[in-house]
Amino acid sequence: MANQYTHSPVTVEQRFWSKVNRNTDGCWEWSGGSFNGVGYGLFWMNRKNRLAHRVAYELTHGTIPVKLNVCHTCNNVRCVRPEHLYLDTQKGNIEYQIALGRKATGERSPNAKLTDADVRLIRSTYRHERGVVKALSKQFGVDRHIITGIIKRRAWKHVE
Repeated sequence: MANQYTHSPVTVEQRFWSKVNRNTDGCWEWSGGSFNGVGYGLFWMNRKNRLAHRVAYELTHGTIPVKLNVCHTCNNVRCVRPEHLYLDTQKGNIEYQIALGRKATGERSPNAKLTDADVRLIRSTYRHERGVVKALSKQFGVDRHIITGIIKRRAWKHVE
């Protein structure tokens, strides 16, 4: 007599796709756990948590080359629909987010210690004199490398 509790093993693919809400005219949203409330889905696989959109890409398109990100054309971080996923570099992904207004830059960033007005003031008052960068750093409460980046326009490029 066969054991009544025997069942066929569930594949990784079956387990993964069972956690997806498929909307035929839009995103396929991840319904499993998410990453620190940010929204990126998490999937437990091979004894570690993996980002769900990366797993979806691998299941449908194959291996992700080193140093490439899996990005969303739909800008929905919970989406795992294969047609909405593409590969790009970190730089390309950030440029795309900025172009769409999704990337919080400058004073819109939650980590910003400066405002756009502060940056304009730093640039307008900077002189090529000894100790000025250090003084500005102290005045605005940021590292001197930040002040140098602002002056040389490597940082806060969006501020005229």
